[in-house]
Amino acid sequence: MAVEPLAREMGVTKGSFYAHFSSRARVNGARVDRLVATYRDLGLGKRQARHRARIAYATYVGLLQMARESPKSRMKPAEREEFLSELRSRLIDGS
Repeated sequence: MAVEPLAREMGVTKGSFYAHFSSRARVNGARVDRLVATYRDLGLGKRQARHRARIAYATYVGLLQMARESPKSRMKPAEREEFLSELRSRLIDGS
C-alpha cells in the first residue's frame, strides 16, 4: 500500500507518517511486531508468536494483492465470513 493512503487512514499527514516510519519496510516490521505482541498476550511462546504473526501478515498482504490484481474475484460477503472463520480457527485457536 502506498504511504499516502496509509497516512490518510491513520489521520496524519504524509510528513508525520514519515517522521514515525522512515520507510514502508519499518511499517511492515511494526505491524508484525504488533501481531507478535498480540499472540504473546494470547499465551503463545516467543517463537510460535513470531511464526503466527508472519503467517497472519503474509495472508493479509496476499489478500490485498489479490484484490488489487483481480477485483472481480473478490469474495462475496458469505464466502468472506466463512474464510475469516477458517482463518481465525487456524491463526488464533491453533486448530
